[in-house]
Amino acid sequence: MQWHLKNQTQPKNSQELIECLLENRGILDKTAFLSPKNPKDFTLAEVGISSANLAVAKLRIQTAIKNQERVIIFGDYDVDGVSATAITWEALKEAGLITQPFIPHRIKHGYGLSIKALDEILGTYAEIKPAKPDLILTVDNGIVAFEALDYLAKLKIDVIVTDHHQPEGLKKLPVLTTIHSPELCGAGVAWFLAKEIAPKSPDQWLDLVTLATIADQMPLLNINRSLVVEGLKKFRTNLTRPGLKELVKLAAIDVHSLTAEQLSFSLIPRLNAMGRMADGADSLRLLCVRTQARAMELAAKLQATNLLRQELTFELTASALAQAEEQKSQKIIVVSSKDFHEGVIGLLAGKLLEKFRRPIIAIQISPNSAKASVRSMPGIDIIEFLRRSKAHFWELGGHKLAAGFVCDPKKVTEISQHLIESAEKFIQPNKFSEALEVDFDLPEKLVTLENLDQTLLLEPFGQANPKPTFVIRNLRVLDLALIGKSQQHLKLKLSLNNQTILAGLAWQKANWSEQIQLAKFYDFVIQLDQNLWREKRQLQLILIDWQLAS
Repeated sequence: MQWHLKNQTQPKNSQELIECLLENRGILDKTAFLSPKNPKDFTLAEVGISSANLAVAKLRIQTAIKNQERVIIFGDYDVDGVSATAITWEALKEAGLITQPFIPHRIKHGYGLSIKALDEILGTYAEIKPAKPDLILTVDNGIVAFEALDYLAKLKIDVIVTDHHQPEGLKKLPVLTTIHSPELCGAGVAWFLAKEIAPKSPDQWLDLVTLATIADQMPLLNINRSLVVEGLKKFRTNLTRPGLKELVKLAAIDVHSLTAEQLSFSLIPRLNAMGRMADGADSLRLLCVRTQARAMELAAKLQATNLLRQELTFELTASALAQAEEQKSQKIIVVSSKDFHEGVIGLLAGKLLEKFRRPIIAIQISPNSAKASVRSMPGIDIIEFLRRSKAHFWELGGHKLAAGFVCDPKKVTEISQHLIESAEKFIQPNKFSEALEVDFDLPEKLVTLENLDQTLLLEPFGQANPKPTFVIRNLRVLDLALIGKSQQHLKLKLSLNNQTILAGLAWQKANWSEQIQLAKFYDFVIQLDQNLWREKRQLQLILIDWQLAS
């Protein structure tokens, strides 16, 4: 694989190291980035929320609290959706109103605000109270649910939509008001509403906003960076939710040094597993549970479901890869199968995106419908692309990097070919890069623990702020060994300038052992890391790619 150096300048010292990294990320205000302000200090205008709309929502909610009205919070089954639901439910409870949260079931109801889900809510609600709800609050959905919103309007049920997905055109929604911002995740929008409803204690929900912001791959800049910085502090020093505490234990994480990356690979998949494979309402229950025994029970359930999800994803990946390999020269890749599980097609799309670096559509085909999960990369607005073809879909929604649609199962082949042809026409070839993006060459004298600490000043890492990646040249391989339960990882002993001995770890790269030879010199793409052994810190390198030294 070719390497693309974002910066040809080699920093001479630690200060230049940080300056080069910030330049690569397009960061102009060093102070604001390295010392972000508290999210409570952001204005509504700064985060793209209409103050007028928020005022309407606040007044309507205050009326509901005063009159103790019947209120439903309609959420979603992913981490963003359940987090937004939990925030809104707890905020309303703190303000003096007990509401009923509802998480749709992926198989029974499909995605978002649907008539099928509303009929279940209205039927169940009628059994409990002989009346319909007075108000429905959507969180992380609703912005394109025209049919369901028209249905509620005819029933004369007030609706407040809170969402962050891309609206469709300028069509006015038949709702009381809309609180919307594409700058935030759904839970982020809910947090700004909660801050108005229960202004004394918005910090208590920063852990949930952090989970959702990372899970939805929001750019970790500006408000999102501030939310995650403060949220990680809460995780590390003041985690009070019993459910999250139990999940942290099962994931074997040291919460005191928790990073955004660890949340992404440990807690978030466990929380998402319920919505993918079972009932997302259990993830909501885990976030809100208050007793230790119930927290342990729910955490164990999420753990077991996530293991099933991992096994299923592993089984289906081979089939998806085989289809994708035949399309790797196209601008968009479409894989489909009756054997795909609806709950993991998003994961399959994500894995293929990582490998092929172009938009991916993964379609699960069942007798009555075909459901697709779509993933894209920065620079290709996938929802805008799909809306060019909306006449082909029964349902469509999403945002720039992730979307989904439902279509006629009998027309999957026809629609797939149409999307492939449309991509050839509308997606520019310069949006793709086969090269591995690297920050710059790291001089030997800067390969130190101190400069690892310097790079950590840029945390949290994620979308729009990737973990710093460097090239270190002329490393000599002294030894190598396979490690891991299945011998799937590779550990190398490396010599830098015949003086410094470094450990290098290559995750899931056991095949390198057949290609890398002892005593030879190589250039490696790396990330600086540390190994803690008996309270002693040692620098180690995470190895990403290699080539023979020139």
